[in-house]
Amino acid sequence: MSVNHPATCARTRQLVLDRAAERGLAPAVGMVNDVNSTTLPKMLSVVFGEVHIRQCDNALLFDTPEPVIRFAEALFSFCGIDAASPHRSAILDAVTTDIHDWFTAHPGQCWRDPKGYIVATATVR
Repeated sequence: MSVNHPATCARTRQLVLDRAAERGLAPAVGMVNDVNSTTLPKMLSVVFGEVHIRQCDNALLFDTPEPVIRFAEALFSFCGIDAASPHRSAILDAVTTDIHDWFTAHPGQCWRDPKGYIVATATVR
């Protein structure tokens, strides 16, 4: 079984959450999954006993604003911004401005968003 770390892509997700919150939007109940690399090993060990974990840590790196903006927009539904939201365009504009401003203030640097996952295996006897 493979699951993400709980804080995967937290930088971009927090940017979107902050801009959504400014307009009174928040993720719907149930949009945050409590099964992640922190909780899964214990859940599996209760059932299977011995569980082997392989952890993979990495990051998304973006060297230009446009892919970050597209990635941020892909997170909208997880952050309480559905396709029919009357605030969607304004939030996208604000996020776009924030990201362009960051690249302007950090010339030559990459936008880095930590991510990672675990692969958990167990043997049934």
